[in-house]
Amino acid sequence: MTGALKGRNGIARRRAIPAGLFAALCFITATSAANAEKPPDTLCGEQSGCTKGYPAEFFTQYRPVTALDMVQRVPGFQIDDGDETRGFGGAAGNVLINGERPSAKSDTVSDILARIPAKNVTGIEVLRGPFARSDLRGQTLVANVLVEIRNARTLTWEAGGETLLSSGRFSPFASASYAAEWRGLEYNLGLSIERETDLLKGRELVTDGGGQALEHREETEREKGREIILNLSGQFDLAGGRVNFSGRGAFEKTVTDEESIRMPTSLSGADYTVFQSSAEKLRAFEAGADLEKEFSADWALKVLGLYRLDELPEFERLIDPDPADPTLVETSISNVRARKSEAIARISTEYHGLADHALELSVEGARNTLRNRLSLMIDDGGGFEEEVVPGANTAVSEDRLEASIQDSWEAGALTIESSVGFEASKIAQSGDASNSQSLFYLRPGFSALYAHADERHFQASVRREIAQLDFFDFVSAADFEDQDLALGNPELRPETTWVAELAMQQRFGEAGALNLTLYRHWVSDVQDLLPLQDGDEVPGNIGDGRRWGVKADGALPLDWAGLAHARLDFETEWRRSRVVDPVTGLERQFSSEQSWLASVEFRQDFTEQEWAWGWELDIGAPEFEFGLDEFERSKDKADLDVYWETSRFRGVKLRIELKNILRGGDSRQRIRYDGARRLTPVDFEEARVRNGPRALAIELSGTF
Repeated sequence: MTGALKGRNGIARRRAIPAGLFAALCFITATSAANAEKPPDTLCGEQSGCTKGYPAEFFTQYRPVTALDMVQRVPGFQIDDGDETRGFGGAAGNVLINGERPSAKSDTVSDILARIPAKNVTGIEVLRGPFARSDLRGQTLVANVLVEIRNARTLTWEAGGETLLSSGRFSPFASASYAAEWRGLEYNLGLSIERETDLLKGRELVTDGGGQALEHREETEREKGREIILNLSGQFDLAGGRVNFSGRGAFEKTVTDEESIRMPTSLSGADYTVFQSSAEKLRAFEAGADLEKEFSADWALKVLGLYRLDELPEFERLIDPDPADPTLVETSISNVRARKSEAIARISTEYHGLADHALELSVEGARNTLRNRLSLMIDDGGGFEEEVVPGANTAVSEDRLEASIQDSWEAGALTIESSVGFEASKIAQSGDASNSQSLFYLRPGFSALYAHADERHFQASVRREIAQLDFFDFVSAADFEDQDLALGNPELRPETTWVAELAMQQRFGEAGALNLTLYRHWVSDVQDLLPLQDGDEVPGNIGDGRRWGVKADGALPLDWAGLAHARLDFETEWRRSRVVDPVTGLERQFSSEQSWLASVEFRQDFTEQEWAWGWELDIGAPEFEFGLDEFERSKDKADLDVYWETSRFRGVKLRIELKNILRGGDSRQRIRYDGARRLTPVDFEEARVRNGPRALAIELSGTF
């Protein structure tokens, strides 16, 4: 319901690599590491927690235009933009700029880096462990981008477009950012505009409980979207301290039309067509600022304030003929108006006066609100009548206070971090649904990092995490896709998880890296669909569960294979989970989680000729949803993109990319039961497969 655009080819991207290839990569990586000679580090110096530094010259072969181009080429590092969790401390990504975390949430780290000219970046440091900054919770690796304004004025720009090869529809995009310095004020002004077109086509088969075909369907989904974003950020000195500020305004609109031509298999059934359309908008505003001041060489204080406001109107229409008599048509209209806001105040202080210790104390207060209004009108031939949806017209608010104290202790090759904190909140709901609940959680953590050698580190950590609550789970909505109601739950509680991790980080040579993490999660109050006694279901807490898995990512130079200036970057994860199903009483995996996912990217640079080529492959396992009376399996198909880029034309970078070569789309299987899932006979089953179009994208970028 956010109205966000999907991405320029309209297909969700997942990162994967087959297990056999991954094992081979790990073996080759380890073998190369044993024989590699570690080059001297020119950036880290004596800085605690710095694993490796990459000077700006390291990235010259990639011909970067922005800081984002550079961070994406750091060996063994994957950008994490953080998330939209409530509050500021728990929403961090894994990138710092000049040692500081940007004072923004909606404006992601990737967006900020894309507005910083590469010519202003002096280098990138890879930090690890507790000294990577305590407010970046749960991160084992952090990139610190060192930026210096080298020119009074710099304009960074990007323009291009994408054409769907099946239809010829063209989607243009353009962005520009202006970085300058004026009387001690460093500022960056950015503007981006994008239009999007997407098309999915496929077939769906409906069968009865015995597997006999009931209906064939031809499915077509067309989507159009546009997005305009304006950003302003900067910094200046004030009263012996440093002020950083940021602002963001965004407008997005997505229009989707779906057509389903349905052909019953019975001789008496006539063909009919179901139409569904939606128009989603997002009007968003965010402003934030922080002041950091050092009172001595050992003591620093940082104060931050941030405010966000999102307006999310959505209009949907469903035209559904009666299969027995297509001349009888039912029309449903849903009109939703939602308004979200968040206000945050945070203060943190660091003290380094104790030998080999770093102390930090932080306190944060926040207020979150959601106001939701839904009007559902249905016309079954006698005119529109309003339908009452219980729990749809409501307001939810949360007042939250959290605090933590942390100590990082460095003893030779061993670094130990311990922390303790709490989170207290009160959630109140009024309107159609009325409820109030007070929550209190302790949030301890412990981490130990052992630097076996400069290029190899081991880290073990245990911590407690409090999951984010989505306020839209508190309110009810109409589900036109499955012609059902999605009820809200005012008594929903957040998941809490004890996380145990064991990580190894290995770097070798100039561009080789391997990161391996084993993890185990003990989850309380697992959030899923909770069946009610009256036969309905709501988002709720279904009990305790567990999750375990392994994550691996890295970079493998391919010079040993005769491919000069070539590199293979990979990221993969394998996971399993178990929770007792509230319907069947049997153990099953968590909903909405893939058992494995991964990505691999190959790139080869021809530095003298000033061009490069490469490809990216994304693949993953299906996701499952477990309802009271239905089961759903959904999967995105493998996605393969190939690109070629050059900067031979007066410093302007040209990139040509053929996207979705495998025509990746999605598949969905939905099984509906007569009563409780798996305990009653199957009523019907829907099986759908859709393919996406191939697309040709052209992008030009540069700086002035």
